[in-house]
Amino acid sequence: MRHSVRLSQLSCPREIRLLTVLLVGLLLLTGRAARAEIKLTLDAKDGDKISDVYRLVARATSGEGIDKVEFQIDDQLRATDTSVPYEYEWDTLADTEGAHKVTVTAFDSNGQTQRVSLTLTIDNELNLSADALAQKAQAAMQAKDTETAARFARRALKADPTHLAASRLMASLYAAKSDWNQAIAALEKAKIPDDATDVMAQLASYHLQRALLPENAANFAAEIQTVFDLRRKIADSAVEKTKAQWKDAGEPDKKIAAHRAIGDALLTAGRYREAATEYQQCGTLEEAPVDCLNRLALAYTLQDQVKDAMTPIRTLTRQKRDDAATRAILGLMQLRHRQFREARATVGPDVSARFPASLVVAAFADTALGNGKDAAAWAREAAAIVPEAGDAQYALAVGSPDPRESDRALRRALALAPFQYGPTLDYATRFILQGRTLSRDRIDQALNITDFVLKHEPDNVNAKYIQALLYLQSGRATEAEPILSALLAREGNALDLLLAGAVFQRAIGQLGRVNLFLEAVRKLDAESYYERDKLNTPLQALFYTNVKMHYRADPFLTPGTLFPVKEAASAP
Repeated sequence: MRHSVRLSQLSCPREIRLLTVLLVGLLLLTGRAARAEIKLTLDAKDGDKISDVYRLVARATSGEGIDKVEFQIDDQLRATDTSVPYEYEWDTLADTEGAHKVTVTAFDSNGQTQRVSLTLTIDNELNLSADALAQKAQAAMQAKDTETAARFARRALKADPTHLAASRLMASLYAAKSDWNQAIAALEKAKIPDDATDVMAQLASYHLQRALLPENAANFAAEIQTVFDLRRKIADSAVEKTKAQWKDAGEPDKKIAAHRAIGDALLTAGRYREAATEYQQCGTLEEAPVDCLNRLALAYTLQDQVKDAMTPIRTLTRQKRDDAATRAILGLMQLRHRQFREARATVGPDVSARFPASLVVAAFADTALGNGKDAAAWAREAAAIVPEAGDAQYALAVGSPDPRESDRALRRALALAPFQYGPTLDYATRFILQGRTLSRDRIDQALNITDFVLKHEPDNVNAKYIQALLYLQSGRATEAEPILSALLAREGNALDLLLAGAVFQRAIGQLGRVNLFLEAVRKLDAESYYERDKLNTPLQALFYTNVKMHYRADPFLTPGTLFPVKEAASAP
């Protein structure tokens, strides 16, 4: 039998009050029973020693659901986590060595809390010196334990934020992940001695890699200037070291070797005039060794001093001492003056012998002549024989029809030949022509690159040619006109400039004058006239001359391709 009591049946107020109290108490007890307790535990134990980046994990549960978990260090809130696993990655190197109070608080959805406190002791071995920690990092790196290497390198940098060895190691670890920003930052914080050229080379390579990132296009010119400045210090230092190594050369043969070595260092540094002066001291034109006269001709050729360059070449030819290097330098001179067929014929016999410098010349010549298959073959072979030669990599960048192979080679050329501007302008042209749209910002970024080149080589025709076409493309004909006028006055029989003249006249509406320029193009090269007649816009002309034909690629040669089998002479 069930019994129930109604309030209406209770006549006594005292009974009503008693029942009310009982009901309220029952409700309170029922509510408390429904509220589940929070269970909170930590993986860490009181008194544990921790180091490096320590992962503090909390395990919290509640029937009401956990809302969040807070982590405090020395009563200061460090992190709040709202999802499982509840954790805080504590970079202990940011805190002092020794004991620290750790408090973890869990909150459930009803506002209940549970707290656990303990003491953890940081021990990163900072009692050791930065050198000792860096040595441990290097030992781990040699053992290919990159995780341990990174830990000890970070500790060394905590002890000494400017420690060079630790900074280099950290930078290399970031570079392995292509994190160029962090790699650069790690090295730039270090104390780099003025003679640490290997560190400068490492930093320059990171800046170049960052410059080549598509998202960093707006900063390319500034990054390349940084690379240039670093490589200039490296090259100038190499010159001084070479001079010091050979200062005691007394015997005639040693003196010649000294002039050759110092001249090569100057040539590598882009100091061509000084290099020529050094090579001249090897002896008279009639008596100097063949390789010295070839080097002298190369130094003059890279300055576009044709008359001076031809003097040692003619001397060697007359004496019948000319060799493959002599002919390659003559071919280079012809390339730089757009005599492509002549250049290809000059190096023909040596291409068959697979002489690296001749292969480079042939690759450039065949590219300009439209012999793409041959150009790619010569370039690939040259790059395989002398992979560390910037001229061989640039020839591959120009000659390869494979975009990926070409881009890789161009990056290598930019790294290996910082004082040659052909690869830099090649990059600028590719940057402009990629994508379907060309914004004003994109044009300005490319113009910044041409400005960089002209800052260091004021008479570079290709840089000015690219500038003029970019001005035309963006509707700035008044800025393009004086550049083109000056170039045509200086070199009015050049194919690319005549094409640019036709494009300019079309852009300003002078259609009658377009045919004058096109007729000059036809007379210059009737075989390809009809293909060139279809180039109506600045971008079409830029693509044809600088990407497809590489008419004015600013080719170059290096001692590495000209003298690949010769051993470097030993300093006295």
